[in-house]
Amino acid sequence: MSGVSSAIVAVSWLVTGCSVGRMLPSGPVLSAASRAAAFEQRSASGVAYTTTATGPPVVPFLVFGVTYDVDIVLQSRHPDWDMHEYARIATPSGPLWLAKDSRASDGDQLLVADVEDLDAWLPEIPLSRRSAPVVVRDESTEDRLDVEIRYTNHSDEEVEVRYVGPWPKSAQRKRNGSTMGHSRGQVLAVLDLSHRDFAKHASMKIGGEPYKIARVLGVLPMQLVLRQTQGGIAAARFSWRAAEGGLVTTHTMPSGAKPEAHWTLDTYDEFTEARQQAPLRDLLYHYVRTDDGALELDHAAVRPWNSDRTNFAIHFAPRLPDLRRSFDGEWEGRWVMDIGDRRSHAVGRVRVAWAEGDATVSIEADEPWWAAERRVVSTVRPATGMVETSVGPRDP
Repeated sequence: MSGVSSAIVAVSWLVTGCSVGRMLPSGPVLSAASRAAAFEQRSASGVAYTTTATGPPVVPFLVFGVTYDVDIVLQSRHPDWDMHEYARIATPSGPLWLAKDSRASDGDQLLVADVEDLDAWLPEIPLSRRSAPVVVRDESTEDRLDVEIRYTNHSDEEVEVRYVGPWPKSAQRKRNGSTMGHSRGQVLAVLDLSHRDFAKHASMKIGGEPYKIARVLGVLPMQLVLRQTQGGIAAARFSWRAAEGGLVTTHTMPSGAKPEAHWTLDTYDEFTEARQQAPLRDLLYHYVRTDDGALELDHAAVRPWNSDRTNFAIHFAPRLPDLRRSFDGEWEGRWVMDIGDRRSHAVGRVRVAWAEGDATVSIEADEPWWAAERRVVSTVRPATGMVETSVGPRDP
């Protein structure tokens, strides 16, 4: 047995009786039978609307989905930084490396990427961004991942990373991964951790100073490589307006930039689909038309540029009410999230209520536990065409 394998066995044995064990990946939160009973026969919301409406349907929140074919994860002992991710994604122009550093203070992730006009690139993902070189020296072989990565982080510190180890080839039986407390104010996310392997060697320098890699329970260094898909609902502030053939959303980014995104509407007898196309993915919102003309959201999904299948979807049962139209009282329904090619990685409740002309959508997870710690609140203001979505801790 190798040293890494021995360490994994030791940690697995240790964590079974402590809270760290809760961080380990799990399986689906619904059985196939429970999923079918709750979500296969989705119905209209059933609300009694008190107003009518015209124009495009409302996008009540922003979903996101991104797949990393290589995701190097390190945890440093730096006082200001916690987790560091170096992710390679496929793009139409070739592979692109991203650097993401999590602040120790709040777990928020900060992105560095060598992309022009970075704020306009996937604006649904609410990370603070820096457009700057991420220099990668890649001496990998068919059997071994061997990279050096250099970039300047958001604190203007030069970061140097060396990672040597196997490619992420070990398929995981349980793939429903924990967010480990990161991005608590940024996203309600689910993860599909399909493959995982551990480093043979990893090292970091931040600001010219070497920092040791943290160890789980003092045993296993937090230096691993994954293949994973991340998706969910993001904190956001955006406005919408009708436009020829669809609508336009204007996004307020953490930097203050305001990129625009154009949506097309495909309208049929029974449903309307809003589609926001970009080079890396399509956002798809599917609204079903009721007998009285309401457009109720059945599901929202993300489809990557290089696949005909979605890599994230959220389904509602019953369908989410038409937020162009008010109603009395509070409506409640259920939702389930699918990620990658896995179904039912999170499940929970959604509530909608109107007050003083604004609609509030509250989304809470019941399972898994790391999703249940967060709550999404999205306020839709039809009078001004604004949507404000926050992510925060769930009320005790």
